[in-house]
Amino acid sequence: MTAAATAWLAITFLISAMALIVVWARRQTLYRALAVTIALLSAPAAALALALALGWAVPMVPVLTAPGGDFLVLGTKIVQGEGIFVLLDTGGGEPRHYRLPWGQKLADKLQDILDDPNKGGVMLKIPYEPSLDSNAAQFWPLPQPKALPEKPVQPKAKHFEA
Repeated sequence: MTAAATAWLAITFLISAMALIVVWARRQTLYRALAVTIALLSAPAAALALALALGWAVPMVPVLTAPGGDFLVLGTKIVQGEGIFVLLDTGGGEPRHYRLPWGQKLADKLQDILDDPNKGGVMLKIPYEPSLDSNAAQFWPLPQPKALPEKPVQPKAKHFEA
């Protein structure tokens, strides 16, 4: 935590110093206002970038921090009253940590799937809904293997040529 705070303070200090140089330069007022605005917006952006780079669990906001789709859950931790922490295999590269808001129904469903030894794993469906409809994330078990064997391959039909 101390290293992340130190890095954030250093980045914020450098950006603020550059904005101060622009403010005291003999330029148009538009450039001065733009420099101050960028300096004020860059401090939270630098903190977010550091949090993402350190691998801390980020809040799951569909489209903004989490891609929509179905993902394999590699690990979970349920902290009652605080949140549900999941490690997802997003398919691109390394897995990502996400934090779901606490919900008793969602936690019970996840725990039921994890407690059942017949289920191979857990999938998480993140809704990709760019509208105002905010669907909650859903857990379900992995698909089970087929119970019946494959059908034998049929021989090709005889072809008649006149």
